[in-house]
Amino acid sequence: ARGGVTLFKLYDWATKTVPRSGNSKVEDYLRLWLGYAREQARSDEDDARDTFKFLKSQRIGQKYACLYTAWAAFEREAGNPDKAASILAKGL
Repeated sequence: ARGGVTLFKLYDWATKTVPRSGNSKVEDYLRLWLGYAREQARSDEDDARDTFKFLKSQRIGQKYACLYTAWAAFEREAGNPDKAASILAKGL
């Protein structure tokens, strides 16, 4: 977006602005982070992977299937089918 706000910048801003306190178990908060990871993956797989690891370490969205399916899809697209299967298994 020439001179405008990119989707990546919007997600980046939102993840820094929306407080984690009280939201870590809210699905919409998780989906915000998943959108951020999806945008990161377009330019830097390592950043996206770090975001998924951050979500896990902070216990954000751990009870929602969308965390595991999004993370597994990311790993599959990155050429890591075994890692994708492992992530899906953890989400069961």
